[in-house]
Amino acid sequence: MKFLHETRIAHNGQIIDNGYWEIMDENYQIGEIVRVENYAGGHHFHTISSNDEIIEASDWQPLMRKYYIKNQNSPYGWIDLEGNFYGCNYYEHALCLEACFGLTEYEAEKRGFIKVFDDGGWSHYDDFSYYHEGFLTDAQRKTLIDRGLTLNDEDVE
Repeated sequence: MKFLHETRIAHNGQIIDNGYWEIMDENYQIGEIVRVENYAGGHHFHTISSNDEIIEASDWQPLMRKYYIKNQNSPYGWIDLEGNFYGCNYYEHALCLEACFGLTEYEAEKRGFIKVFDDGGWSHYDDFSYYHEGFLTDAQRKTLIDRGLTLNDEDVE
């Protein structure tokens, strides 16, 4: 499978990382327009240029993990048990987990992943079926502090 790592220039001139797209046309040449699809099945058409970063991979997971872990400036995301932050957009919490780990939000929260929100908040799921701030691993606690998020006295394992 061949993938395109696409960047775009917004109307204000800002360069946007548009993530990874699978190239659906097997035989293409520079200058040709090809159909590309993202992990969620969205598609558009892209003109292949010599500046494009084309990657060969057997599946989506390593590319998506790379994309989400690179997204360190995002105010949204997940922190795994080892303290790795996976940044996503507002509407991508579930997609991020499914793409990187093959987990639903419920499964990830039950395993101890931390969900991070844009208002500086974060949550963790426990066996009492509600969100609370507690039971962090040392690595998660460090990542939260490094990201400038507030911890309570009860945030202990």
